[in-house]
Amino acid sequence: MAILPMKRIDIIALRKERKDVLEMLQELGCVEIIDVDREGIEKVNTQPFVNEFERDMDLAVRAKEIVERYADRKKPFLSSFLEGRVVDKEEFVQKSKSYKATIQLCREIMDLSKEIEKAEERINSLQTEFDSLLIWSDLKINAALKETRHTKVYIGHFYKALTEEDILSVIDTDLVHVEILQAFKDQTCVLVLCHKNVSLDVEKSLRQLDFYQFEYSYFILPFERLKEIENQKKEFEKSIEEKTILLKKHAQRLDDIELVIDYLSIRKDKYEEIKKLANTPHVVIISAYIPEKEIERCTNLLDKRFTACFDIYDPKEEEDVPVLLENNCFVQPMETITEMYALPGKGDPDPSPVMAFFYYLLFGLMFSDAGYGLIMAIVSFIMVKKKNVKESVKKTFSMFLYCGISTVFWGAVFGSWFGDIVPVIYKEFLHKTPPNMALWFNPIDFPIKFLIFAFLLGMAHLFSGVLTNGIISAKKGSILDGFFNTVPIISLVTGGAFLGATYLVSVPPVLLQIGKYLLGLGVILVILAEIYRTRKILAGLGGGLYSLYNTFSGYVSDILSYSRLLALGLCTGSVAGVVNMVGVLPSNPVVKAVSLTIAFVLGHSLNFAINALGAYVHTNRLMFIELFSKFYEGGGRAFKPFRINTAYVKIKEEI
Repeated sequence: MAILPMKRIDIIALRKERKDVLEMLQELGCVEIIDVDREGIEKVNTQPFVNEFERDMDLAVRAKEIVERYADRKKPFLSSFLEGRVVDKEEFVQKSKSYKATIQLCREIMDLSKEIEKAEERINSLQTEFDSLLIWSDLKINAALKETRHTKVYIGHFYKALTEEDILSVIDTDLVHVEILQAFKDQTCVLVLCHKNVSLDVEKSLRQLDFYQFEYSYFILPFERLKEIENQKKEFEKSIEEKTILLKKHAQRLDDIELVIDYLSIRKDKYEEIKKLANTPHVVIISAYIPEKEIERCTNLLDKRFTACFDIYDPKEEEDVPVLLENNCFVQPMETITEMYALPGKGDPDPSPVMAFFYYLLFGLMFSDAGYGLIMAIVSFIMVKKKNVKESVKKTFSMFLYCGISTVFWGAVFGSWFGDIVPVIYKEFLHKTPPNMALWFNPIDFPIKFLIFAFLLGMAHLFSGVLTNGIISAKKGSILDGFFNTVPIISLVTGGAFLGATYLVSVPPVLLQIGKYLLGLGVILVILAEIYRTRKILAGLGGGLYSLYNTFSGYVSDILSYSRLLALGLCTGSVAGVVNMVGVLPSNPVVKAVSLTIAFVLGHSLNFAINALGAYVHTNRLMFIELFSKFYEGGGRAFKPFRINTAYVKIKEEI
């Protein structure tokens, strides 16, 4: 199977059973409820409830983030890949009944957190004040004092090292007293006392030296204020400690908070769906899309549990029917790649089966190191077999499992096991002639051979798309449509490839002859195809010549793009070889062994990450641009079933 057939279902149930019916459908997770307007039938506005659930969820999520910092619970390795803890439905229902109390707990957590933040801000503010005031600790007069009846007082500092003589030298009066309070390399604190009659002149002179007045608003000496600050800091620190103890206590309820978040998410989703339902005083009408294979399971449960009837029918042609893919274990991982591009639109096939074989093949060819592939395959296999791994994550790792197996195959074929680590060990440590590791050939030694092989695979990849397009055309139109959409292109490109190969290698005469025949046949068929489509000889002849140019130039460009197989394949092996070479540079055997070990771990880890990413990106590019362009448009909408979506707990299924 590929694209699952989708049906419409109308469920008519008693209004008093609406809640239970919806809960059953949510547990089943097999219908996508449609918002359908029906004349004379009311809709229920549940938005106020949805808003309330969203507010409480937001509060609970923020509270969770806070108490996580105080919880003893350790986060599992790769926790983002894992499903939530499993709970019985009974336990879930029981704890969710007290969700209001948990929300109140979350409010307390938020209040405590805000109080701690305010206390920390206050401590920081006090510390800043303490640091700035510390240099004035020896001041024995009130710093807030600005003047007396006959004198003017200046307390402040210069951002430079000055002596009393330096200061007095710019003040042209004897009615002044200067005292250095603190002296540093880049700062001088001073007390200047002068008669009011000369205060203006003194101020002018101080400004010349860039004097900064000390701003102080307390009616106690600075050292007394410093003691006050210390006491205030201790009070705030004690308050933080007390509130931290409370948060640690609340952190023991982290599981309950997570459960409530999921409970609110489920309720929010349910009330979102209630808005779509049509209601009468006594019944409720639920319209939905349902996969054909789920109809029996769904209707049997409806019959068994509720007073309900239903109608199953095909969606109308103009409806935007959602798409749900289903494939075997080999093809299923490709659904992720298809969804990344676009789901099948109307008339499109599921490209996943067409793509699967070539995706794994080309990825392995680009990565092409058996050691790297073995690591990828083992790690992926472990993740696939783990019980509590999310299904979406399992699907991704299933893809990398097959990619890893393909990489091991091509690495063994080309003799690359962590680059040339085996020959290096033989030469540097065993002092023996290394064996030939390649089952076929080493691409570094025979790059042209690899390039030709890459082009041949590219042609096969492109032709798979062309053949798929021909099959689609035959199903939509006629066998002749399918023929003219495939055979002319394959004949033209194959013939051109045989002749073009002469620029790289020596081609046997028989293949050259076959190439000429295929090229000539392709030219004729391309022109005939255009005449067939236009039903006009002259117009078809002109269009055929134009199509001939576009087809040939386009496919030549497409085939050349597969040279990236050579580039990435050589890159992986070459960089791995450089890593090994750097590792054996020391002459001392012991140092050499240590050096190789370090270079091996660090260098190959980096090479693995970079080239695995490169292989992934470029394989996707070949699928999206080269393959999909031949037969696939996309534009479909994903099937979004009404189901239980949880982030932190997994409820044991009872259905």
